[in-house]
Amino acid sequence: MLAKLGGQYAQARDTSSGIGFVNALNPSPKKSELNYKLGLGLQYAFTPSITLRGGAERYRGLDTLCLRSKS
Repeated sequence: MLAKLGGQYAQARDTSSGIGFVNALNPSPKKSELNYKLGLGLQYAFTPSITLRGGAERYRGLDTLCLRSKS
């Protein structure tokens, strides 16, 4: 059995400008987060040189769509 536990740091930036009578409330939003990362898997060695490994990982990434809705 294999297990993974860790973290990931993500940072997103955006730039927008208004056109005509519409102005951006926050023309240069940015967001950063530290999130978790988990994984489980199995590995089996058929011979010393042939190994089969399978697994799954779950991690939460930075939701960049939040940049447009929050000021």
